Amino acid sequence: MSAFDIVVNDGLWFDGTGAPGLRRNLGIRDGVVAEVSTTRLEIGPDTEVIDAAGKWVLPGFVDVHTHYDAEALVSPGLPESVRHGVTTVVLGNCSLSTVYSTPREIADLFSRVEAVPHDAVLRILEANKTWTGPAAYTAALEALPLGPNVAAFIGHSDIRTHVLGLGRGTDKKVKPTRSELGRMGSMLEDAIDAGMLGLSSMTNALDKIDGDEYRSRSLPSTYARWKEFRFLNRILRDRGKILQSAPTINLHPNVAAFFAESSAIGRKKPLKTSLLSGADSKAYPVIVYFMLAAAPTAQSLREDRFQVAAPSGSLHRLRGWNRPGRVRGVRCRRRRFAPQGPGGAQRTAPGRVVPSRIP
Repeated sequence: MSAFDIVVNDGLWFDGTGAPGLRRNLGIRDGVVAEVSTTRLEIGPDTEVIDAAGKWVLPGFVDVHTHYDAEALVSPGLPESVRHGVTTVVLGNCSLSTVYSTPREIADLFSRVEAVPHDAVLRILEANKTWTGPAAYTAALEALPLGPNVAAFIGHSDIRTHVLGLGRGTDKKVKPTRSELGRMGSMLEDAIDAGMLGLSSMTNALDKIDGDEYRSRSLPSTYARWKEFRFLNRILRDRGKILQSAPTINLHPNVAAFFAESSAIGRKKPLKTSLLSGADSKAYPVIVYFMLAAAPTAQSLREDRFQVAAPSGSLHRLRGWNRPGRVRGVRCRRRRFAPQGPGGAQRTAPGRVVPSRIP
């Protein structure tokens, strides 16, 4: 067998299982960690040798919740993530994506979340958005000199705005017609066919009120009724894809509805679900106690009953979730590593778009 392309010597190796770190030497061939050894490994004339003494060596981190959708188009290396050991990022969270809607509509949507600057997003999209659908979008990402691997959700608000328009999509009196629901479903199917992870949505209107047009309205997906959610969730469940969302944390919490949707009770299989949740303890203190009680209850249920997200947001089944080398919905090849430590530079290979491959 040929010599290794890269050998990392004497680093404190963490394998991602939660086991204590061990001093090991790693051999990397064709972008894959091919051997982990306590002894020195074969070094060829072209082998790059990295001295990791005093540093940690660990699998690359997967950041499952980012809003890099616009930034990735102009700074695809995403060095602010890579330098911290992140080797896979997920775009398209919180019902937001840049796939279907116009640049002006997308900029308006993004400005409703976490003060993402409207004008900056608009300039980037007007200069770079050449696609109108998911297949062309993933091809555009593939063409970028990416730093980390990239995977993406399709945004519910993106789909809803494209079908209903921003005005109707943020009007609580408007119900999509059967034809409009069918279009939303077809757009979700197309996104899945293009390799996207699933659907991101949002039901929590807290701190999501801004926008250039129809100001002081929250994101379009917050106006959807559960009939619409169930219709789209059925597609995700049938295709084995993921729902990413945030429950309502006001006086009418809908956490129980998400648990019911993710459940396999009365259904052939569960819905893979990642919830980004918080609790406003001042506005509604009861929700805090509900969440504290619900978490251990969910943990005690059988694995085939629910699929939920860890508090950190990483996707997993309730048991056996921390197996090395994969995050639910994205199979992570063991080709990324990040030697790091005091004063230690981190390394990463060029990234790629990661299609969804559900184990």
